[in-house]
Amino acid sequence: MMDESYMKKSDFKTLKLVSRCQGHGGRFKLGNKTVKITEKEMTLIFGLQSGPNRIRLSPKPKKPNTKFADRICAKTNRIINIGSLRDCFDKVVKKNTPQDAKDVARVLTLYLLATVFCPHTTSRLNWNYLEFVEDLEASTSYAWSTYIKEYLINELDTKEPKNVGGCVVGLLYWLCEHTTLVKKGAPADFPRFNKWRLSDVTELLAKTPLQSLEPENVIESELGPTDEEQKLLQFVEVVKPESDDDEEAVKPADKEPSMEQKVENKEHPTDAYSELQAENQMLRNEVKRLKEENAELRKTISMLEQQRDDSFQQRAFENDTIADLGFEVETVHVEKQVLQSEKQSKWKRKKKKSELLDNIDDLETHNVTQEYKKNQDVGEEEEEKKQGGLQDEMVPDEEVERTTIGAYTEILGDDNLATEKGKKAQGDPSSLVKGVKKTTTRTEKRLEDFVYPDDKKGNKKKPTKKKEWRPDMSKLYKLMSAEDVESLDQLCDCENDDPKSSSDTVALSDIIKLLDDGDVSNSVIDGFALVLENMQEALQKTRGNNVYFLSTCWTLIHSENPELRQFLLNKKLQHVFDNMERYGSDYYRFLVFPMDSLGNRPRVKNSNPYHWTILFYDVNEQQWKHYNSLRKRNGADPHLQDAITVKKYVEEFMRHRHGDKTKQPSFNLFSSPTTLFQSHDFNAPITSAQDAPQQFATTVDCGIIVCYIMGKLANHEPIPPSVSKDDVSEFRVHLVHVFLNDPPRSWSIADWNSREIQAHLPD
Repeated sequence: MMDESYMKKSDFKTLKLVSRCQGHGGRFKLGNKTVKITEKEMTLIFGLQSGPNRIRLSPKPKKPNTKFADRICAKTNRIINIGSLRDCFDKVVKKNTPQDAKDVARVLTLYLLATVFCPHTTSRLNWNYLEFVEDLEASTSYAWSTYIKEYLINELDTKEPKNVGGCVVGLLYWLCEHTTLVKKGAPADFPRFNKWRLSDVTELLAKTPLQSLEPENVIESELGPTDEEQKLLQFVEVVKPESDDDEEAVKPADKEPSMEQKVENKEHPTDAYSELQAENQMLRNEVKRLKEENAELRKTISMLEQQRDDSFQQRAFENDTIADLGFEVETVHVEKQVLQSEKQSKWKRKKKKSELLDNIDDLETHNVTQEYKKNQDVGEEEEEKKQGGLQDEMVPDEEVERTTIGAYTEILGDDNLATEKGKKAQGDPSSLVKGVKKTTTRTEKRLEDFVYPDDKKGNKKKPTKKKEWRPDMSKLYKLMSAEDVESLDQLCDCENDDPKSSSDTVALSDIIKLLDDGDVSNSVIDGFALVLENMQEALQKTRGNNVYFLSTCWTLIHSENPELRQFLLNKKLQHVFDNMERYGSDYYRFLVFPMDSLGNRPRVKNSNPYHWTILFYDVNEQQWKHYNSLRKRNGADPHLQDAITVKKYVEEFMRHRHGDKTKQPSFNLFSSPTTLFQSHDFNAPITSAQDAPQQFATTVDCGIIVCYIMGKLANHEPIPPSVSKDDVSEFRVHLVHVFLNDPPRSWSIADWNSREIQAHLPD
């Protein structure tokens, strides 16, 4: 069967075959052999009935004056196209008269000429063909195979490969017949194109170039008919005219000369002139009507295009929102699993610590209260043992002390129970208590329900309580609004642990660091990026969007966990690639990559990134830009190489996705999808901004400046070359305000009250 998906001449593999035979008069170079395509081979491949009469077309065809033409084109003189033929077929196939049956055969013949044998790039049908199908019995006397072959060769020799018309699909079947590499079907299949699968031919062209075919794999001789084909088909010599003006050349049935011919032959000039005037007036009226019809069609098309664009934008927003929500839900699930694992590990450590402390208390009580005997004679000990005494074996003071200190050290570390170097604990060897008290860091431990001699009333010593943080203790308290101070006060009063204040990422400890001029964590940067993305989503823009990647992107690239990199980085890059293909190159403006990297420090095991910078790709300017707030005095950027690492990873990802896309069968070579960095061969230029705003000495404002630049990119505002200390302080307070006022993700007293009520409700 002829598969339309493999009949497009724009297919890359078919295009290679077309380009190999251009300008050679129908001769193909297969390996080191030259093979020519002939009329007989066209007849055998498609099973055409060809006669001796040569087909000649008028250079200026008009609508023929035939009954069949009047039936299918009664209301127009315009050239019909493939769509019109389909409409004609739908009409005549529903009728049952003998004339309609013949019309079905005529329409099918015209459709094959327009789509398979003699297609044109405009999808229009030549008026000449209607004359040759008027008489179906006489149509078999024309040399169709010769005409189809010559039409194809003329297209190959005169046009660019992508514009070639004619029976290009016949070339693929012809190649099957002249090579031995393609798997054949049943040898008795008729016509011969039924023996072959075009997918096998395209696979052959992909694996084996035509010029590299071995001689034994090429059939150089002309195809010959089988006995069955000899009976079914007619092979005759085509009448060749002596010149183009030969009057003996076969034409369709004689018809009356046109008006132009009458005027040229000076036959009845007056009548001819009148007829020309009438025809001219009729054409003027037709042109006027067509213009009016065209204007109405343009209005309709414009309205439909507007409706289509509106619908497309609506679907685009919905799809984008669904994709973003899905990504966010999966991210929350992963973070939830990590938090649950950390919570479980923390609970296990607390339980183990509690058990060890209980064991130490028991051991200490036992050692202090046990009976101790000094200088007991060995003989007496043996005698007591013989008499069945149950006296406990005494343990030296030094061993007790080492046991106690070792147990504490396992829990609290070496520094908590270390004795002074160079000093040995002195004391009465008969007292374990004295030996323990002489340790430099000895702390008193008392049982809660026990009354000690120095505390007969049972007053328990109250532990000192750490002073709680309040907003008025921060350095930037005066810059905060009253509403934000009140929210922070409520947050500190209601929550005991370190609660999240915004977007399920930023904690109260992050807020405290922001207000105390401290450094920022990746939670602040990623939380601010999430706020910017939510604000952008609310605007529902169709172009100029920003996409923000996780601030751990540099660490993920160097991670030894490919599943984590796939989920947190590659999945979002694939999302960007899909959006560029779906919505076009102007859908994004900036691709933003906050980075925490090592700079020029060597990467060794357990080495942690220490400095925040920001890398982004400007889609409009088609270049990467890197901003570092801690440049060297000579202008050098020690973190530029880390930015180049991220750049190369992103470009290589897009290169592979673009390559995978072009391998799909439906991929069109001349209208490829838009891919980032494709215009620069996936190696866009990168610059380190010399006018990047710098942080002040002895400050840790690198993460703050990264967030500041992200805010400028979100609003498409220019990045200033410098920032003052007041600017940094105000922006810190602004970040706190954003995280406290980001409903429904921000903490609120109403939500807390609701959770408290639900917690106290009976199950």
